[in-house]
Amino acid sequence: IYAGSQFGIPRLRHSSFEERISESFAGNPQHLSAAEAQKQIIQIATDFDIALTPAQVKVVIFDNRLKIDVKYEKLIDLKVWQKTVPFSLRRESAP
Repeated sequence: IYAGSQFGIPRLRHSSFEERISESFAGNPQHLSAAEAQKQIIQIATDFDIALTPAQVKVVIFDNRLKIDVKYEKLIDLKVWQKTVPFSLRRESAP
């Protein structure tokens, strides 16, 4: 049970983070700069106990589209065994 929770909780947080990003950036990005969107994504991540640096969050705005690419890793520590699990999120808004 302990091992399952150690792997499951980060996956659940990531899934919730993905949902919030999809909801928050579903509209037209014209009102946001790439830097503002990046700051919002980092703030949303903190709501789910995900620590991101600006280098881990790439935001590009082109042709009225917002492209988001987030990559980070989470260390799972089972006391006798450790594993680093990669997480990523890619979203592109519709024109």
